[in-house]
Amino acid sequence: MDNTLLFNADIYLVNINNYIQAVQVHDAYTTNLNNNGQLYYTSTYGNVPKVQSKGLEIDGIYRGLPRTTLRFAGAYTDARYKSFPNSAQPAENGYTGASPYRDLSGRTLPGASKFTFNIGGDWFTPVWGDKVFHVSFNTAYNSKYNSDNTLSEYG
Repeated sequence: MDNTLLFNADIYLVNINNYIQAVQVHDAYTTNLNNNGQLYYTSTYGNVPKVQSKGLEIDGIYRGLPRTTLRFAGAYTDARYKSFPNSAQPAENGYTGASPYRDLSGRTLPGASKFTFNIGGDWFTPVWGDKVFHVSFNTAYNSKYNSDNTLSEYG
């Protein structure tokens, strides 16, 4: 039996200029064509001026039980727009108003969970001479996140 605990950890800080993501841009043509007081948008890829992601990641594996392997991993992530003054208005603003854009600077990026965890294990035993019976499990947790690029409250 291999009595081993392997543990890894890292701390990171990543600054990105001109972060590319799907964005919505004001469609002046459709807005003027419909002329009904509502703003219209079209989707495309665009640059967010500045983004920062920082956090901590850990993972490990333990092999101290016969024919058993246990795995674990976790992360804390703080991913934010450092500068994004021209994000489209979210759906709940009704796409009306004086400005087709709003400032998301300082807000968490879409799809970025603050906490993630994962645990799993494997167990095996020889059977019928040259065969192996194997069982494994894995479970994961992600804290809440907003998946909408405009950070709509409906995302």
